[in-house]
Amino acid sequence: MFMASILIVDDSPVVTHAVSTELRAMGHAVSSAKSLSDIIAQLEDKDIDILILDLNMPTLSGEQLGGYLKHRLDGIKVIIYSGDTHERMSQAAMAIGASKYVEKTEDLFPLREAINSVLGIETSKMAANRPATPKRERLRNIILVDDDLAQVRMLEVLVGRMDDIRFFGFESPWSLMSVDTQSGGALVLMDVNLVGSTTGDEFARRFRATPLGKMSRIYLYSGIPGSELARLAKDCGADGFLEKGTPAAQLASQLTELLN
Repeated sequence: MFMASILIVDDSPVVTHAVSTELRAMGHAVSSAKSLSDIIAQLEDKDIDILILDLNMPTLSGEQLGGYLKHRLDGIKVIIYSGDTHERMSQAAMAIGASKYVEKTEDLFPLREAINSVLGIETSKMAANRPATPKRERLRNIILVDDDLAQVRMLEVLVGRMDDIRFFGFESPWSLMSVDTQSGGALVLMDVNLVGSTTGDEFARRFRATPLGKMSRIYLYSGIPGSELARLAKDCGADGFLEKGTPAAQLASQLTELLN
């Protein structure tokens, strides 16, 4: 079995979890860090082979981190893994001496390819030596948190047309703390503009740490511009976002895909 020690530097728990799961399935030893002190401690404590670096960190950019760490990265391959433009990633790669840069997408195959490349492993050979990734269990619950009762009713009708899917609608996010789906996790849709002191994106961050939150897929659901929704989803650790106003047939298709 091929194995490398890989350190993921990313402030998003969703990204870190997804990448860690994939790389462990490939046979690698994986650890993570999201601050300069944590990174330095990991580099001193472990023999790291590959460092996967996000450029958009909350306190220091990836370029700044790379500059601080450059003298500590002797013999360590760096792969930039970010949602930025290819131009910025290319410039950052040259500045810090990274071996590869990969754009963040839902498909992790390009990242696997980059890791295999820096290790000198053929992808086909790697695939033959790693265990199959466990199939993700289909969710059978949809939870909507929205103080707009018209939205709750609309989604309830839409979900009612789906086979074997239970729907829960709540005006207050705090109701999520006591819900019992009785069948595992849920697809949770959280409106951003809730009445009260807590916004949907703020609550999504708290909910992620609960037992149900850990089993669920959390999506922000709002009518604000998609670019702002995408930023909020990333900041609060949500799995993504859906836009209000999407035609019913298209929304039903999106929900079906997210449940699987």
